[in-house]
Amino acid sequence: LFLTIPNGMFVDLDDAVERHDAINQIHAAGVCDIEQPAFVSSQHVLVLEFSTQHYTHVNLASKLHVRYPNPSPTHHQQIFLPDPQLLCNKGKGDDGSFQHVKDRQRLDY
Repeated sequence: LFLTIPNGMFVDLDDAVERHDAINQIHAAGVCDIEQPAFVSSQHVLVLEFSTQHYTHVNLASKLHVRYPNPSPTHHQQIFLPDPQLLCNKGKGDDGSFQHVKDRQRLDY
């Protein structure tokens, strides 16, 4: 599961997601400085690697932290969180390549 976190937010890897047996690993693409304000930060990407071998549904929760925004005369800022992207391994006996799963697409194994 690829999660793109915009520059106005961050996820601390120490508490990225609640514990779940299905999660194998959490990877971060690059280093995220949690002390930087939004206007000098860049987006970062988290990759959650998990197995659904024993699960038909997996619910995940994450803590998103808001960065200090650029000063604004309106005192309001909007942060848009992109939809996550789900890539799935096709399973045993396969070439091991990944397929991108569209919104609510059914996975047949």
